[in-house]
Amino acid sequence: MKRLSSHRRDKDKAFAEMVFVVTSRSGLNSKDLARHRQAKYAALIAASGRAKLVGAPPEAAELPPVFAAIADPLVDLERQLLWDLGCPLLEPSLRHPALGIVDAEAGGADVLSPDQAKRPMMEMTYAGLFGRGLECDNLFIVLPGSEVRVLGENGNEESSVRTRRAILEKRGVLTPIPGVEDRQRLNSAVAFWSKSIAARVLAGSHVPSNVWRPIHPWRSLEVIE
Repeated sequence: MKRLSSHRRDKDKAFAEMVFVVTSRSGLNSKDLARHRQAKYAALIAASGRAKLVGAPPEAAELPPVFAAIADPLVDLERQLLWDLGCPLLEPSLRHPALGIVDAEAGGADVLSPDQAKRPMMEMTYAGLFGRGLECDNLFIVLPGSEVRVLGENGNEESSVRTRRAILEKRGVLTPIPGVEDRQRLNSAVAFWSKSIAARVLAGSHVPSNVWRPIHPWRSLEVIE
């Protein structure tokens, strides 16, 4: 906390808008482990293309075997938590810089591999919302036509939900439904980091990922001759 207070008083760091702190009460934490993770973070940020690191990159510390065995799995876990909190700097720039929406122009022509194409279409089973999606690589793709609940005015929703909704509004992928006031419709496919995030953004509330259920194969595709 003293270090954070010192940074806050430093006028050279006045450009900072958000701060993310990775901490733990585990007795396994050490200064060397922190230096190792700092070096990993720096390498991920440099590879992501989202930001430019100023100054010499930190050097990874030599870790004892017990720390080395947990260091990289910790970073993998922290990456997902940081992404969910709104820090995109550790992830490749194929994803939208602001919390998990993929740029359609960035994808190649072959969106689905044969293996991915076998994965079942999923439907959302919450509050009567119409929603369709499928898993692709490490993302969950919500398809055009899926419905999104309009957020209330009381601001009780998670801040991350409101932030992601603002991104959808800014990018013009939310369309009003004539005669319906409590829902909007996606006019573009949108990729999220996980089914859970997709569910929360569409529902506008904290709902579990199991509201997405596989659609039976004969309901996934109708053939009209």
